[in-house]
Amino acid sequence: MDIGDRVVLFAHHYPLALVRVAGPYNYIRSIAPEIGVWFRHFRKIDDVRYYGDFITDVKKWQKITMTATITRFAKQHPRTYQLIEEWLG
Repeated sequence: MDIGDRVVLFAHHYPLALVRVAGPYNYIRSIAPEIGVWFRHFRKIDDVRYYGDFITDVKKWQKITMTATITRFAKQHPRTYQLIEEWLG
């Protein structure tokens, strides 16, 4: 991922949010609750857009099966790529 890339976050095969990568990759050796980080690998994000605000009728939500934690999908997952295009308008 590069700064400026758009990333779709999924929850149980449904889009949850569309975000923009806003910072470099970070790794911390131990969990740091004092800064609100409970995981070791992270990136700063901005321009968070929630799927529930984009498609407000839950019955119309697209189920897109994702089998990997992180997937580059421009060609491998055309439905997700198309979703980003529609979401951004």
